[in-house]
Amino acid sequence: MKNTASILLILLLILLVACQNDSPQATAVPEPTVAAEDTPVEEASPEAAEATMAPEPTAAPTAVPTEETASAGALPRVEPLDECFIEMPEGAGYECLRVEVPEFHNEENERSIKLGVIRLLSTADTPAEPLFFAEGGPGGSNVDQALTIAQNMLDGDETVFTDLLSTRDLVFFTQRGTLYAEPALMCSEETMAPMLEAFYAGLSAQEREQISTDAIKACYEEFADAGVDFAAYNSVENAADINSIREVLGYDQIVLYGDSYGTVLSQHVMRDYPDTLAAVILDGVDTLNAPSWVTGEDAELQSALEYAIGLCAADKACSEAYPDLAEDVEAVYQKLQAEPYVAEVDGKQIYIDENLAASAFFTALYSPITASFLPLGVDTFLNEKQDERSLVLLYGVFPRFESISLPMHNAMVCSEDPVTSVDDAISLDEVYSVVSEQARSEASSYIEMCSYMNLPVLPDETDVPISSDLPVLLLSGALDPATPASNAEEVLATLPNGFSFEFPYGGHVQFLTGNVCAESIVASFIADPTTEPDSRCIAEALPLQFALPAEQ
Repeated sequence: MKNTASILLILLLILLVACQNDSPQATAVPEPTVAAEDTPVEEASPEAAEATMAPEPTAAPTAVPTEETASAGALPRVEPLDECFIEMPEGAGYECLRVEVPEFHNEENERSIKLGVIRLLSTADTPAEPLFFAEGGPGGSNVDQALTIAQNMLDGDETVFTDLLSTRDLVFFTQRGTLYAEPALMCSEETMAPMLEAFYAGLSAQEREQISTDAIKACYEEFADAGVDFAAYNSVENAADINSIREVLGYDQIVLYGDSYGTVLSQHVMRDYPDTLAAVILDGVDTLNAPSWVTGEDAELQSALEYAIGLCAADKACSEAYPDLAEDVEAVYQKLQAEPYVAEVDGKQIYIDENLAASAFFTALYSPITASFLPLGVDTFLNEKQDERSLVLLYGVFPRFESISLPMHNAMVCSEDPVTSVDDAISLDEVYSVVSEQARSEASSYIEMCSYMNLPVLPDETDVPISSDLPVLLLSGALDPATPASNAEEVLATLPNGFSFEFPYGGHVQFLTGNVCAESIVASFIADPTTEPDSRCIAEALPLQFALPAEQ
């Protein structure tokens, strides 16, 4: 069965649901990962989604900084930029900067890396500790959010950032290797072309995954041949970069916000630079002590999927429309394994087999908006219906490489918690077939990349849970298939001054995604980190509004 739609239509459907949902939990569409990595990155706006589906050409690898450049003065150092690396709105109160840091912070090495930094300036006469934003991925970049915030300020929009800027600076920065850093380890369109072609070619999951992995290997080799030392791309060096940015910007202490992988990075900062922190916010919490990047992934996926099915069962309209959803989830896997569902998007056919469906279902759970389409998608694919709304689920599986550094992503993962066996991802005896498909697929991709890159692994002491008296706020979403609330509770156990909150209709990451309740909790915590924030808004959230079949 063929279903035809345009990418623009898919985006409009997402926006329509967002506008119709009056819940405080309304969240932007997630920014899932490419086929080779399928781990949480960051959530994306519809504008970012459009860029994801229609990627712009990416420049070829740039050479690493020379030793002469790095030795021109003491590191770290900061350079104000007259022309910013992104186009900021005229009249906004900001500084655009390049911060140059050592390639290796604790070694004799004259080579350096340059990081892009945008500091939104507080309107206060005497600003409090600044709020730093550590992006997820790993490999993502969040500096574009500074543009949106600055424009909203100029437009007079009252947002949580208006309040925050009235008391403190907001600092956005590129992590080493990501977009706008130097070097920016961004794969070129030419190098990644085979991955894009394979996505539309109707190949088997194994063939697609191998072609995708080979493309990422080729991208890695281009940068390695250009002189990039990937041993420098790990979370310890990344954490030292944050401290260097703090230092050259003249702050004694900062409030550090991290989402997804940014929570891992933030915990490294907590361990290595505790005196520089006034408070920490961990949003979509991952732990440091997992032996592998995919440890117990099947349990996380199973729990999120069962929770979503349970929400539908508890909703009268959803349960009536999809009375056998749990059985249908298993049945659709078997059906697509035998015969893919064929959809057409912008004139190109996409063959949705069991592997692509598994990825689509789980990336949909990153956001409550796309999660609300999950039962509809299962029904559409299982019964060969033609319902363009179900194609919203495909957003999360489109190959993407123009906004995330895939070499940096894999370097961070493989130096942090390398994956060595598919068994790392399997902890349960019985799961949905889509769960085992997704867990094994992701683990297999990491196994090959970690073996190929063969990077030094961080020492065991970096895996020890953080024990700290710092005030820490932890946020989780009950739908999150990547960083469940159990992670937050585990991290909280050694944080006596921590506060943890779970959002019953939240996906992956709560703040920075339009979740008004999360914004109020974060703002309250930043204003007074020693007092538990008022969280009554969580209980007042409206339930998900599931998409129903067209005939209803």
